[in-house]
Amino acid sequence: MSSKYLGVPFDIHGGGQDLIFPHHENEIAIARVYFGIDYFARYWIHVGLVTIKGQKMSKSLGNIIPIMDVLRKYDGEVLRLYYSMTQYRKPMDFDPDALDQVRNSLMSIYAAHDMLTEAINEASDTGDKDAELLSRVNEFVSSFENSLNNDINTSGAVATLMDFARYITSTVIYNTQHYSRNALTNALTAFSDLANILGILNRTRLPPTLVSLISTLIKVRSQLRAKKMFDVADEIRNELSKLGVVVSDVGNKTYWYIDRDKLMQ
Repeated sequence: MSSKYLGVPFDIHGGGQDLIFPHHENEIAIARVYFGIDYFARYWIHVGLVTIKGQKMSKSLGNIIPIMDVLRKYDGEVLRLYYSMTQYRKPMDFDPDALDQVRNSLMSIYAAHDMLTEAINEASDTGDKDAELLSRVNEFVSSFENSLNNDINTSGAVATLMDFARYITSTVIYNTQHYSRNALTNALTAFSDLANILGILNRTRLPPTLVSLISTLIKVRSQLRAKKMFDVADEIRNELSKLGVVVSDVGNKTYWYIDRDKLMQ
């Protein structure tokens, strides 16, 4: 089948580590004899076994968890991020409790995206610290690429992406007056590109009407805070939170981001 659709030799052959011998070694022997080639595939990628509580997940043991059962509770992006945190050659243990933590990590990535998008909409055309911002962005991109070039070290790539998200929400958002719209846009593009490589940040597009409504409520809340009507302002914030809109006050500015699982389910 592989030779029919990919030809020989082809680039990548994958499989579980338990298939190295004798299955894959037999494939190589057969291909060499049948096709008269030196090698069957250029790269062999053998992944660690999926386990649950340290035990191999298999039909014979009766501990299989159907993927659709998991997807009824968690978005597919949570699973992608979860398994990206383990290097592919290592065993991948399925831990339902850990998925809740990963879901929070994914939400922080979306928060960085949403807040940076808002900053771009309010940014000016010039910035006195653009070079500093773009230098840090390039460092994150290089670190991410170096991890993947090191035997597809996705766990290192995820760590870099999380550091990038923290940099956005803890540094960039607090200093937006120093960055131009173009520099912030470059940062957002780089951040989104890295996330997309891992198969996440696929739900960034929001209905314009929804964005307009939330923005209006945020403006009203800011006006109430300026008039020291904090009880009413807090009520708006609490009601938005129940809907999945998280409001964050940064100095004299207010940013918001959406909990996709709560608001867009």
